[in-house]
Amino acid sequence: MPSCENGHEQGLWLKCQVCGSTVCFMDATEQFASLPKVEPDYGKASILYVGVPPARDVKGYRLVVSSGDAPKRTKDEYVLTNMKGGTWHDYYSRNGADLSRWLKVVAFGKSQLKLLFVDTTSPLAVLAIASLPPEGQTAVVATFADPESTPMEKNTSYVAISAAVKHGLPVLAVPQSLVRQSTIVEGNGSALVQEDAVSLAVGGLLRQMDGLMDFLERDRHIGVLFHLLSPVLSGSLQIYGTASNVFSAQSYLLPREAKPEDASTFYSLVSCSRDLGGEFERGFSKFRNRRMKATLAAEFKFEEEGTSPQSFDLFAIYGFSEPNILQGQLQEGYSTVSKRAPVLDAGSVA
Repeated sequence: MPSCENGHEQGLWLKCQVCGSTVCFMDATEQFASLPKVEPDYGKASILYVGVPPARDVKGYRLVVSSGDAPKRTKDEYVLTNMKGGTWHDYYSRNGADLSRWLKVVAFGKSQLKLLFVDTTSPLAVLAIASLPPEGQTAVVATFADPESTPMEKNTSYVAISAAVKHGLPVLAVPQSLVRQSTIVEGNGSALVQEDAVSLAVGGLLRQMDGLMDFLERDRHIGVLFHLLSPVLSGSLQIYGTASNVFSAQSYLLPREAKPEDASTFYSLVSCSRDLGGEFERGFSKFRNRRMKATLAAEFKFEEEGTSPQSFDLFAIYGFSEPNILQGQLQEGYSTVSKRAPVLDAGSVA
């Protein structure tokens, strides 16, 4: 507010209504130009979904990238126009700059934690990974091609994961074979299969996002960016017997090229009743000391869940200094396609 020569605050008057002195409007111009500081709340976590159904009942900012008959841009949805026969390179080269701008506009990179959940066999996968903002605390959860996938799918998957690692993004990978075999029975007796089951599983993983990002960021500092995720969901010790047996069983879910003893790091996130927490921690240590003594880092994190006394969700995370799985299941299909169409080489991604 402007004041008079004697310091009395005034309205739009030429003379002070208190003492009659001149009102100094010029002295108040700096106050008029000062705007209030804007401090928006970007939320703790932003999650971007590409080619997979969004996880259910998960808090955080949810964004979806997909393709359809007509383009669409909203605060939480980015739809590209379908390209007939479009490859990952078509979508990447034509939409990369625009998707990057949209992610900036919706402030995806401003949240503390950022996660991309993507089917890397989708032609949109490379586009999404390459468009992620460079801010830290970002990770990629990726389903990837397996021996039953086509060479085109293997090529796309190989390039997408390679692009993530090239950009320094931690990758948490799940083979498509595990997706096809996934079945989860919910508490109400209904069954979820394949992508819906994996979506529910990722929802459980995201509820432990702090622990997950702690693991992945720690590995990033020691050059371990590629990880394999091996989950056991809605499990029961009435079936497995002991927690140590659970860790042994889930290790067989890994692709044959990935051996636990070759892993550089090993982590586990477990949701169960408090009574089971200690048993799983002991089972984790027993399995690690028996199979994985050479790991650079290993840690167990427990989250108490109001589940039945014997049920649990377990996520085992194996970190590899070299993503050998790429040279195994994906390399041949990738090379077959890239030799026929050089534009589909991983080197085409900036």
